[in-house]
Amino acid sequence: MAGSAKVVTDFLDDLENKLVQVGESDRAVLLALKSELEGVPLSSTLDPWDQGFYQGIRAERELNLDSKIIQDYFPVSHVVPAILKIYQEMFDVDFVELSADVECGDVWHEDVLRYAVWEAGSVDASGFIGYAYFDLYSRDDKYGGNAMWQITNAYERPDGTRETPVSCRSYWAYV
Repeated sequence: MAGSAKVVTDFLDDLENKLVQVGESDRAVLLALKSELEGVPLSSTLDPWDQGFYQGIRAERELNLDSKIIQDYFPVSHVVPAILKIYQEMFDVDFVELSADVECGDVWHEDVLRYAVWEAGSVDASGFIGYAYFDLYSRDDKYGGNAMWQITNAYERPDGTRETPVSCRSYWAYV
């Protein structure tokens, strides 16, 4: 449809140049915001974990965006199953909701959701991938930002059995 490889290459080069300019401009705005909020001189360091945080503040300021109002349109009871469905289709996995009993030690708080992750259509334990926890609501004793971390990593034990990974996704925007 493009007619030649040169047309495609020129288009991609032009697109890259435009996107790099936009990216550099956005980065400069986020660095200035970081400097302002942290009370430090302007630096060239914007860590990966800073980016989402400062983008959120920028959106609130520039767009008058209130995440508390937006979340009313995206209730957890709808969003979590919808996202899990997308992941299931993309990665050919199944999420199975598990008990989340604080008293039994399943989770660290009653609001935490716990899932087992399986290869789609698994019929035995060889298809087990790991566990995923979702800690979606803010509370006084909880880390105050968005985070994702490994609770345990996957590895093969000396006896050949597999230690399955456990990860947690935590959000601050939900209340």
